[in-house]
Amino acid sequence: MTSFLNRWRQISPRPFLWRLLPILAFFIWIGFPTGWEWILGALRFGASSPSALALASLETWPGEALPSWLPAPSPAPPLEPPKPSPPKPQPTSNSEPKAGPIQDQGTQSRPAPAPIAEASPKPSSDPAGQPSQPPKMAGLALGSVSQAGKKIALTFDDGPSEAWTAKYLEVLKEYQAPATFFLIGKHSQAHPELVRLIASTAVEVPWCAAAQPTVASSSPAPDQGNAKVPGSQIKSQRVFMEIGAHSWSHQNLRKASPSAIEAELNQTSQLLGRLMQRPVTLFRPPGGNYNQTLIARANQKGQTVVLWNIDPKDWMPSHAQAGHLARHVLAHARPGSIVLPHEGKPATLAALPAIIKGLRSRGYELVTVSELLAANSK
Repeated sequence: MTSFLNRWRQISPRPFLWRLLPILAFFIWIGFPTGWEWILGALRFGASSPSALALASLETWPGEALPSWLPAPSPAPPLEPPKPSPPKPQPTSNSEPKAGPIQDQGTQSRPAPAPIAEASPKPSSDPAGQPSQPPKMAGLALGSVSQAGKKIALTFDDGPSEAWTAKYLEVLKEYQAPATFFLIGKHSQAHPELVRLIASTAVEVPWCAAAQPTVASSSPAPDQGNAKVPGSQIKSQRVFMEIGAHSWSHQNLRKASPSAIEAELNQTSQLLGRLMQRPVTLFRPPGGNYNQTLIARANQKGQTVVLWNIDPKDWMPSHAQAGHLARHVLAHARPGSIVLPHEGKPATLAALPAIIKGLRSRGYELVTVSELLAANSK
């Protein structure tokens, strides 16, 4: 063996490699079961020793048994079945889970609508057809009202617009479609006549006498694509356009101080209330940016914070085609949806007829946000 190693050292181009041979041979040797038997046999000094007990707990390869001199591992104690936990009480309120944004429901980095609560009973209307204050959604931001059935609210942000508001109203009157306008305070201050025009615009909304106890007007209404109930008499009621506040300066109120939030709410509500001759009951934060301070302050003033769940994104140049906007709204229409187009968009104005007729052909009734809240209590 010595002569072999000497010979190897003479002919090897790397003499230091011969030092690795004993280490390599050792690892090859212990790789065989007999090698492990020799090592484990060295621990025969006591089968109850900690070393032997630890080795006895080792897992073996499939089909391989531990040496006979090791004690058999003790069986594990049986597991006790887990004790059943008492059932949690289910909430009694009829609430809707948090949505998104519904993710393609139209947000530009905007928070998802908060869950909605069950609304209070439907308010009555005065003889002129003006709805009284809608039910309040205290502590919440309204994104949709799925319990309202096949009703959808069209809402328009960022008005009034000197060049566009009257045109939007003309289309809505032509198709007898009510809507809710969320107006910016400084724009309303610049164009108070447009605020009064929106508040005084009314439409004759078709409805089925079989589904309603009373009517506001018994004159026949034109067929605008509403789904009819067989055997019912189609009549109509007069519904005015609705106005909500959209802040004074259209800033991000989620980052605003409590005093700035208070000022934005107060200035806008006071101006719109004076122009409409009735209190403002709805508020939509610009960009959907809100926090609990904003919701609390708005609720203190009797206003419900309103978001949306369908945003056709008409503010994006890539979406500014009438056909694309109409298809987006119709594809995402759900019972109780709130749609978010904007004023001042030519493509939105062009898409309105297709949106109105398409929703009605699918059996949806167009209502204001207050009517959507009121329908939730039925």
